Amino acid sequence: MRDPILENLNKPKQYWYIDGLAEIVGGGVILILGITFLLGALVESRGFDQSWYFSVGQFILVILFAWGSKILLRHLKTRITYPRTGYVEYRNRGVSGRWSRALLAFIIAFSFSALMGIVGKYIPERYEPMIMSLILALLVCYLAMFIGLPRFYLIAAATFLTGIGLAYINPGGNWPYAWLFCLEGSFWIVSGVFVLRRYLKHTRPISEEDADA
Repeated sequence: MRDPILENLNKPKQYWYIDGLAEIVGGGVILILGITFLLGALVESRGFDQSWYFSVGQFILVILFAWGSKILLRHLKTRITYPRTGYVEYRNRGVSGRWSRALLAFIIAFSFSALMGIVGKYIPERYEPMIMSLILALLVCYLAMFIGLPRFYLIAAATFLTGIGLAYINPGGNWPYAWLFCLEGSFWIVSGVFVLRRYLKHTRPISEEDADA
């Protein structure tokens, strides 16, 4: 049975994803993360020392692209979404809110790394990508439930199936993580493209005459 109160509370959250742009841009960041693992795998295959890359280079690249994606998403929504279905201003939590989100992201990342380190001691290396894909799938399921967007469950399922496939193939080294994050990012991008296409088909920019009416 649907809860009308919960549906009304979820509408502002769902509006952020109404055009698919957040999925496309966010998927692009995940895809770039996969590409950084791909570069690491290539460095490893050439016999070079990769410790400097994963300790510093990958972190800097991901932070830069994540920061740039926020600017890009704001620009795309200003050009595409707001002229069509309006602008919604979300509550600004200020500096303390941004620091809280950053701290939460750090805690999640640290816990994720610690969990993978603990799990890695008890299971074969080939199954580590499957465990990571399961954790990612559960996070996506939580997001789907929190926002109320069932299509995210398909992404979660595809993510976990990817991890199972990688465990079966067992590429070795950093290749499983490169494939996992590249495909995960691609799933988000494809989902966003379908949503954006439908959004553009059923909406049009509001003219000044329409606004006055």
